[in-house]
Amino acid sequence: MPDTDKCATLILDREVCVHGARTGWFRGTGDAKMNIDWGRFIDVMIIGEWLVFLQALFSFWDGFFSATQMSRKGHHGYSFLQHGGMWCDVIIITPLVAYLVGKYQFAYLSPLSITIAIVALVVWTALAVFVFTPAGKIMPEAHTHDGYVTEAGWILVVYATLASWVIVMWYVSGLETPPISENDVAIVSFVLIPWAILSVIKISPIWKLNYCSTTQTAVKIIGIAVLAWWRLW
Repeated sequence: MPDTDKCATLILDREVCVHGARTGWFRGTGDAKMNIDWGRFIDVMIIGEWLVFLQALFSFWDGFFSATQMSRKGHHGYSFLQHGGMWCDVIIITPLVAYLVGKYQFAYLSPLSITIAIVALVVWTALAVFVFTPAGKIMPEAHTHDGYVTEAGWILVVYATLASWVIVMWYVSGLETPPISENDVAIVSFVLIPWAILSVIKISPIWKLNYCSTTQTAVKIIGIAVLAWWRLW
């Protein structure tokens, strides 16, 4: 190789190294470059939206699919279609989880990952039984009414567990490849803020923001902030 070509190659390599160090490619703090595995992305999209569809199907069989159906069957409360969290799952959470699974490879079978999954399942089950079920006695809705969690409600527990597992695992350092970039942490955290707010809303003229909804929103936003801080620290 001519000397001029060698010099040009060395200069180019040096520029790449400097740029990589500056942007964080090598330490996972900048724009980590990795193509999305669209196969995994599509698989997660199908699974996520299918779980939401199953909730809709069971809600329809239960007579809680829409306000019109509920009125016709003599039910009162909030229908499946009035559930703000459901729309967030369709529009925000499923695509977000699909993006994370498509872009990053996780150590799904590691002890920490399994622990996160178990904790997520326990937390969502406890919320369904001890928080949402009593609330459903006061104001029935598709996922819980008449003192019990409906089939749609249990499917939601499964959906929420899987989504929480991936998102929390993504925030916890060391379980993903390649290392997470600061840009992705910021983007994902900002995307989750609308979810934290809109997921407690019921699209109904009788719904009003109350202490419980405000507390849920605040806890979610604080949780997102803590996870983001943990990831960036």
